[in-house]
Amino acid sequence: MDLKVLYYLARLRPLSAWSGVGLLIGLAFSVWAGGLGIDWGLIIPAAIVVVLIQYVAHPMNDVVDYPVDVLANIGGTGRHKPLISGLATRDELMWLTTAILCIVSILSTYIIIREPLAAIFGLVGITVLIAYNLPPLKLSYKPFSEVFIDIPASIGIVMGITTVAVHVIIPQTFFLGLVFGLMVLSFHAGYFLMDVQSDLWGGKVSTFVKYPYTEWCVMYPLLGCFMSLMLAVVYNNRVFVFPAAFFVAQAVLGHKMHEVRFRYHLVTERAVSEAKLKEWTDTATRMRKVLVTQMNVSLIFGLVFAAAIILFGVVSP
Repeated sequence: MDLKVLYYLARLRPLSAWSGVGLLIGLAFSVWAGGLGIDWGLIIPAAIVVVLIQYVAHPMNDVVDYPVDVLANIGGTGRHKPLISGLATRDELMWLTTAILCIVSILSTYIIIREPLAAIFGLVGITVLIAYNLPPLKLSYKPFSEVFIDIPASIGIVMGITTVAVHVIIPQTFFLGLVFGLMVLSFHAGYFLMDVQSDLWGGKVSTFVKYPYTEWCVMYPLLGCFMSLMLAVVYNNRVFVFPAAFFVAQAVLGHKMHEVRFRYHLVTERAVSEAKLKEWTDTATRMRKVLVTQMNVSLIFGLVFAAAIILFGVVSP
């Protein structure tokens, strides 16, 4: 296997926008709650586990989605799939997946020995990984899989990091994780929209295939904005006002994603002409540019939200 495969599988931008931002938020709250005396000896291996669980989801998903990916405009979407390009074989990706899961198991065992409560959040991460990619659930092929995956996984990251840092479960971190999960949902939706044509051909019934006329890329961030403002009122704390502004930005960008799609090609049929295929290829490329901006917004959101948490904290209502 070409070593470049390891880099391509990382998909650094979504890895940073999800695992990276989640770790940053969890760490920020830990510093606010416990100062610099937090348990760095557990935070570091826990952070590695978080990143590896998202990383290993990529080769797993590539293997599971191969029949759909061969129909997709992978280049136009800005991604590189080693299984499609021939840089890696199915067996190599399976061996890589096994090796990474072994590392995750070893690190998780150490963390749980030191902090048994961490087992709760480790179980959430593994369950989400399996449920999204593998039978019998294989949620990635069903509507609203993004909701059932993004929200629990994001809450698990934030709550898990703070738990190993301060050795106690703090209820407020649930709401931090919820806001973060809605931000992840806001940009993850763009991936589903960008892949809707190949999903339709490959029999993958995502939310966007099932309900093609609904602007989910707008609805999810608006839900995030509403939730943030509601929490700001309940907690009487300005820290939750900051995410609201970023959710508005995501909603505007999400509308642009849908506008590009509807303008250039409204998917209603399973078989299309070569001209229509070229049209969809161009559309996916245009949507990719908007999606990159959405992930950049998520990264900036993480920095601002983390700074606000350290400055203002989150107290019980």
